Amino acid sequence: KESYPIPFVVESASLCEQKNYFAAGGEDMWVHLYDYETGKEIAQNKGHHGPVHCVRFAPVGDSYASGSEDGTIRIWTTPGAEGESEDSQASVGTTEGAGNGGE
Repeated sequence: KESYPIPFVVESASLCEQKNYFAAGGEDMWVHLYDYETGKEIAQNKGHHGPVHCVRFAPVGDSYASGSEDGTIRIWTTPGAEGESEDSQASVGTTEGAGNGGE
Protein backbone atom coordinates (compact mmCIF):
# COMPACT_ATOMS: atom_id res chain seq x y z
CA LYS A 1 0.00 0.00 0.00
CA GLU A 2 1.05 3.52 0.81
CA SER A 3 3.50 4.93 3.28
CA TYR A 4 2.35 7.66 5.63
CA PRO A 5 4.44 10.12 7.61
CA ILE A 6 4.09 9.60 11.36
CA PRO A 7 5.04 12.66 13.45
CA PHE A 8 6.68 10.69 16.28
CA VAL A 9 9.22 7.90 16.74
CA VAL A 10 7.27 4.64 16.26
CA GLU A 11 8.34 1.66 18.36
CA SER A 12 5.45 -0.65 17.45
CA ALA A 13 2.60 -0.82 14.96
CA SER A 14 -0.20 -3.27 14.25
CA LEU A 15 -2.55 -3.70 11.28
CA CYS A 16 -6.18 -4.78 11.56
CA GLU A 17 -7.25 -5.84 8.07
CA GLN A 18 -10.84 -6.57 9.20
CA LYS A 19 -11.41 -2.93 10.28
CA ASN A 20 -8.93 -1.32 7.86
CA TYR A 21 -7.08 0.36 10.74
CA PHE A 22 -3.53 0.44 11.96
CA ALA A 23 -2.34 1.47 15.41
CA ALA A 24 1.06 2.84 16.32
CA GLY A 25 2.81 3.72 19.56
CA GLY A 26 6.18 5.04 20.52
CA GLU A 27 8.17 7.67 22.32
CA ASP A 28 5.34 10.22 22.61
CA MET A 29 3.56 7.89 25.13
CA TRP A 30 0.28 7.94 23.13
CA VAL A 31 -1.37 5.21 21.08
CA HIS A 32 -2.54 6.48 17.70
CA LEU A 33 -5.19 4.84 15.51
CA TYR A 34 -5.18 5.48 11.75
CA ASP A 35 -7.32 4.65 8.72
CA TYR A 36 -5.20 2.30 6.61
CA GLU A 37 -6.55 3.56 3.26
CA THR A 38 -6.15 7.30 3.85
CA GLY A 39 -3.54 7.54 6.60
CA LYS A 40 -5.90 9.85 8.51
CA GLU A 41 -5.58 9.71 12.29
CA ILE A 42 -8.86 8.48 13.82
CA ALA A 43 -8.01 8.52 17.53
CA GLN A 44 -5.26 9.39 20.01
CA ASN A 45 -5.20 7.46 23.25
CA LYS A 46 -3.40 8.93 26.24
CA GLY A 47 -2.79 7.03 29.43
CA HIS A 48 0.74 5.65 29.50
CA HIS A 49 3.49 7.33 31.50
CA GLY A 50 6.35 5.95 29.45
CA PRO A 51 7.13 5.09 25.82
CA VAL A 52 4.81 2.56 24.19
CA HIS A 53 6.81 -0.52 23.15
CA CYS A 54 4.05 -2.84 21.93
CA VAL A 55 0.69 -2.43 20.14
CA ARG A 56 -1.49 -5.35 18.95
CA PHE A 57 -5.08 -5.79 17.78
CA ALA A 58 -7.40 -8.47 19.15
CA PRO A 59 -8.14 -11.23 16.60
CA VAL A 60 -11.41 -9.68 15.30
CA GLY A 61 -10.25 -6.08 15.76
CA ASP A 62 -12.84 -4.93 18.33
CA SER A 63 -10.05 -3.79 20.64
CA TYR A 64 -6.32 -3.33 20.74
CA ALA A 65 -3.73 -3.41 23.49
CA SER A 66 -0.67 -1.33 24.21
CA GLY A 67 2.25 -2.08 26.50
CA SER A 68 4.47 0.61 27.92
CA GLU A 69 7.79 1.07 29.65
CA ASP A 70 5.74 2.28 32.65
CA GLY A 71 4.80 -1.37 33.32
CA THR A 72 1.16 -1.12 32.22
CA ILE A 73 -0.92 -2.71 29.52
CA ARG A 74 -3.95 -0.75 28.30
CA ILE A 75 -6.88 -2.14 26.36
CA TRP A 76 -8.56 0.27 23.92
CA THR A 77 -11.94 -0.13 22.21
CA THR A 78 -11.86 0.17 18.43
CA PRO A 79 -14.35 2.73 17.05
CA GLY A 80 -17.46 0.95 15.76
CA ALA A 81 -16.80 -2.13 17.89
CA GLU A 82 -19.84 -4.29 18.62
CA GLY A 83 -21.58 -3.13 21.78
CA GLU A 84 -20.12 0.37 21.59
CA SER A 85 -22.78 3.07 21.83
CA GLU A 86 -22.91 6.05 19.48
CA ASP A 87 -22.01 8.50 22.23
CA SER A 88 -19.23 6.49 23.85
CA GLN A 89 -15.62 7.57 23.54
CA ALA A 90 -13.70 6.31 20.53
CA SER A 91 -11.24 4.59 22.83
CA VAL A 92 -11.26 3.83 26.52
CA GLY A 93 -8.11 2.63 28.25
CA THR A 94 -8.11 0.02 30.96
CA THR A 95 -4.91 -0.37 32.91
CA GLU A 96 -3.40 -3.67 33.94
CA GLY A 97 -0.13 -3.49 35.83
CA ALA A 98 2.53 -5.88 36.95
CA GLY A 99 3.09 -4.10 40.29
CA ASN A 100 3.86 -5.89 43.54
CA GLY A 101 5.95 -8.54 41.85
CA GLY A 102 3.01 -9.80 39.79
CA GLU A 103 0.75 -10.32 42.82
